Amino acid sequence: KVNVQEMLSLVATCVQFCSDKVSITWHMFEEIRSDKNDKVIWYKDPKLSAKIKTKLTTSGIAVDANKLQPCSKYRIRIEGDVGKGLPGLAEYSFITDCPPEGGTCTVDRSHGIAMETEFGFSCQGWTDEDFPLRYEFLIQEDGDYKLILHEGQDSFKRIYLPAGDSANNFTLVVLLRVYDTFKAYNETKVTLQVTEIAYCLISLNNIEIRFFTCCCQWHG
Repeated sequence: KVNVQEMLSLVATCVQFCSDKVSITWHMFEEIRSDKNDKVIWYKDPKLSAKIKTKLTTSGIAVDANKLQPCSKYRIRIEGDVGKGLPGLAEYSFITDCPPEGGTCTVDRSHGIAMETEFGFSCQGWTDEDFPLRYEFLIQEDGDYKLILHEGQDSFKRIYLPAGDSANNFTLVVLLRVYDTFKAYNETKVTLQVTEIAYCLISLNNIEIRFFTCCCQWHG
């Protein structure tokens, strides 16, 4: 099986009647089933060049990530001609993996205090034929992933979180991912508000005393 979320690379090698002037062309076909009689049709992709990082006329092909459909059947064909009426072809057939489905990922609260409130993350009800499932909880920042909070086969985890973005009302985005053995995954995004720990700073006889509390007053 092929994970559509990763790049697929193939290399063809000429083994007989080879020359420096061999011409090469790549093609890709997807299996389509007719709704009327369930007849199998291999549909040739007319936009293959937009889905690959290589050229259609080189000895290798690299299909970019997230360009193929999950749960589908494909054929990649290379056609070559060394001249003198000696054409040849080779095909690679494969199935794309289906990511886990049918479940939910949740968190037991929507707001709390950094490194003080314990958040419970849970993923339940996911199914996939490619076991075992693996779970990964990450913090997202500026579209990238800053910190892995949890990784493993435990679907439930209690975690203390850092403070969210102070410029955005202390917003913290956590991604909850469920993987199968081929690393295909389904993702749930939860948005939380995690504020900083409040404290009071008091100067007493030139000594600064910091009280970590939600509120305090000083009379003197």
